Amino acid sequence: MLVSTYLENYLERQAYRASTSRNYTKHIKQLGFMQLEVDQVTPKMIMDSCARIDTYTVRRSALISCRAIFKEHLGLDHKKIPILPHVQKVYEFPTQDELHEMINRTKYRLQLLLCMYAGLRVGEACGIRRQDLIGNRLTITRQVSQDGVISTAKTIGVVIIPNWLADEIHGTSGDLFPEGKGSLVVTHACRNQSDRTGKQMNPHLLRHWYCTTLINNGANPEIVRRQMRHASLNTTMRTYVQVKPSQILDSLPVVSEGQIGRLSRSIEASLLDDPSSVMV
Repeated sequence: MLVSTYLENYLERQAYRASTSRNYTKHIKQLGFMQLEVDQVTPKMIMDSCARIDTYTVRRSALISCRAIFKEHLGLDHKKIPILPHVQKVYEFPTQDELHEMINRTKYRLQLLLCMYAGLRVGEACGIRRQDLIGNRLTITRQVSQDGVISTAKTIGVVIIPNWLADEIHGTSGDLFPEGKGSLVVTHACRNQSDRTGKQMNPHLLRHWYCTTLINNGANPEIVRRQMRHASLNTTMRTYVQVKPSQILDSLPVVSEGQIGRLSRSIEASLLDDPSSVMV
């Protein structure tokens, strides 16, 4: 049986979202497995093929896809396919004013503001309707795919949005997002602004900015988790909250020059007394 047929049968049996099925298919095509016989697929072949993918996150995703797709075929050997550790995406955030300036130059200001001030994913921001908003409580139930397909949102939930943004949504005439268009147009609009200004901006960066800003402003982490609609606080804190070395230094207790001198003399005295008594 060809891998293409095996994959088709596998996806038919699974209750995956359309986006997941598309990603699995994309990875198998990218690895060049479609026209191979399933019996040719081994953990070593998968690992060798994935190793040729330059981008770490894509390589990690491809390994995860193969581990899931070929689990039944490989049996216990599927565990030989490693799951690479997640590496936090670190963004160089433009200033708030710079982000506003770039957003205002696009056709999709409202969607990008929902990413920036409500933490929505781009597909969710494109799927919002006026009836989803009561006061400043926004209910997220659906998303628009890159190619315009409407489906259930990745995480359903209610978030509180700023009053000024709620007023703008209520006051907007016509469709909030063009019917039939895919969310990819919003990403492309961001890319155009990034190329124009030399500043990095994309919808997911805005979601990261939202989460990081809430934490830096002293918000309770549990509130941030709920606003981000994460199942685990670990996802919120480890994946989305960015910490710079300068912030760590700024958080340390302040030591006066006099205290520094006393500490230095204390360490020198300990070394003269017994070098083994000072931990390094």
